[in-house]
Amino acid sequence: DTSSVASLGWVGEYAYACNFPENQLYRISVRDGSVETADLPCDAATSHQGGILVLNGLSAPEGGGLWHFDSFEAAQLGRPQQTFDITPYATRIATNGGRAYAAWHSTPSIETAPIEPGGALSQVNLQGFDDWVWAMDVLDDGRLLINSGYFSNVDGFLVFDAQTGESKGIQQVQTGGQPLRLTGLDCVSGARR
Repeated sequence: DTSSVASLGWVGEYAYACNFPENQLYRISVRDGSVETADLPCDAATSHQGGILVLNGLSAPEGGGLWHFDSFEAAQLGRPQQTFDITPYATRIATNGGRAYAAWHSTPSIETAPIEPGGALSQVNLQGFDDWVWAMDVLDDGRLLINSGYFSNVDGFLVFDAQTGESKGIQQVQTGGQPLRLTGLDCVSGARR
């Protein structure tokens, strides 16, 4: 069941996600739909530099942060390639341009930090927004896309400037008149998967 997947990463022929309430990392084949799990505390996951970035701040009993795995097998073994002491209070995560963007499920702001040792979190208030974040991603041009369609009547993504939080309107999506019921999002600018 992917209805509770809030963040999504895509590397090669696999999608990666954390699922609630299990809080485990899942790998889903986009070819045949097969699913594998890693017994790893996981609140949110996305792709980063050809690997998997896992946020485990809320579900890790010893405290967490961002962990970067170069492969799913490394995640299954609990051996991150790199760890970052960046722990946003969040269950959604996206990356772009060497930065992490994170959000709680219902929030008027996002947190962001450079994905590097010693990276410090900063908060970006979203202009005119105080709703649910069902899915989010940041595009190469600096636009932050948010879907809050489960509870709003928006047929598309709310668009914000990822650095300033300034509202940039709505990116319409054809949904047949129904709210966009999408959880998890991983966008690619200028390329096809």
